[in-house]
Amino acid sequence: MISAKKLVSILLAGAMVFGLTACSSKNSGGTSSSSEEKITLKVWHQWSDDSNNLRKHYNEAVEQYEKSHPNIKIVSDSLATEAYKTKLQTAFAGNSADCDVFYDWSPGRTKSLAESGKILAIDDYVDEETLNSVKEGSLDAFKMNGKLYSLPMFSWYMCLFCNRELFEQAGAKEPTTYDELIDACKKLSAKGFLPIVNGTKDAWNACFIYEFLAMRENGAEAVNNYLNGNSKMGDGFADAAKKVIELVNVGAFGDSTLATGSTDADTIFTTGKAAMRIQGSWFAGNCYADDSTVKGKVDALPVPLVNGGKGDETNFCGGFTESFLINSNTKHPKEAYEFMKYINRTMGKYVAQDSLGFDGWKDDVDTSNWNDIWKQIADMTSKCKVSTLAWDTFLDSAKTNAHQQDVLALFVNKITPEDFVKNENASWE
Repeated sequence: MISAKKLVSILLAGAMVFGLTACSSKNSGGTSSSSEEKITLKVWHQWSDDSNNLRKHYNEAVEQYEKSHPNIKIVSDSLATEAYKTKLQTAFAGNSADCDVFYDWSPGRTKSLAESGKILAIDDYVDEETLNSVKEGSLDAFKMNGKLYSLPMFSWYMCLFCNRELFEQAGAKEPTTYDELIDACKKLSAKGFLPIVNGTKDAWNACFIYEFLAMRENGAEAVNNYLNGNSKMGDGFADAAKKVIELVNVGAFGDSTLATGSTDADTIFTTGKAAMRIQGSWFAGNCYADDSTVKGKVDALPVPLVNGGKGDETNFCGGFTESFLINSNTKHPKEAYEFMKYINRTMGKYVAQDSLGFDGWKDDVDTSNWNDIWKQIADMTSKCKVSTLAWDTFLDSAKTNAHQQDVLALFVNKITPEDFVKNENASWE
């Protein structure tokens, strides 16, 4: 029989062991209990087409994540772009967004969601190691009111694509300045070539022309100040409008640009029927597609500089806008953050390897499959420091519509540069 004194000693020792075990479990941050808890994260994105490489890479990334996180189940829902945009707008406006993490590419929408408290700031979750792992400037679009709302995925870069063969036949120089662009357009037209194919029927494509000129005239910082509502348009913006009109008047875009959509314009260039195309860096892939007739004949250049302009070669149109964000109503903020960080970083690497965009992270990327055009673009981006976004991804819908209508009016000579500036400034009132 155990004596009472010994029994007390045994009970005390057992209590100490139990206390130490419980304390150890608590100090581990709940890792043990957390790892056993089954958590489902609902994720929305716009890669709905099975032929889309981004959808393929996303599914691969999710599969890998679930294997390394057996307690996490990712349930994904996707819609095509326009339907997806409508879903985001409707769901968040009505506080019915049934997701934990969602994909977005519009800093303007991100800003609106942040200001209304619909998305989660990640400052309490992100660490210095992670912040030091992203590229300079890649977080700018995700910072609002002193808080950080996401991490980068990939960026794009506006380029001037030139058909080298047509330039040689016309005796024209691939332009690095606006004056050279005008000269090239005249020489190409004289030889019967369409100088610049532009999908003006899609207003955003027309806006690319004005927006690159505004950036070169004023500098990216001045454009960003305008887009943020911190300043009004001035003479430099009017000068950019004058240059759009001048390009139209010298026949730079041909006679049917208003009836040509962006997809049609892409095809016209890749079938060798136009000398130039101003488009995002993603267009490099089109030039090497199976049905392209311009493989090995295309050079990618920065959009032309303007003599006397403030936008130098360190300024560019594009930037890091693509990212997954976290719904502020999520019941699993820590887990949602960890997945958001993972999917942004992983997709950034996949996109970079496939020559679809530029990774926002300082990770090694397999460049063995890069085509010659993509290598040219990568070299150009190494000089870039300050970006201005495509305006329709930043402005609200009312200002975007007003801007697009004003730019289209330039293409048909229905507005003067001075009235263009007045209209644009009035859209803020």
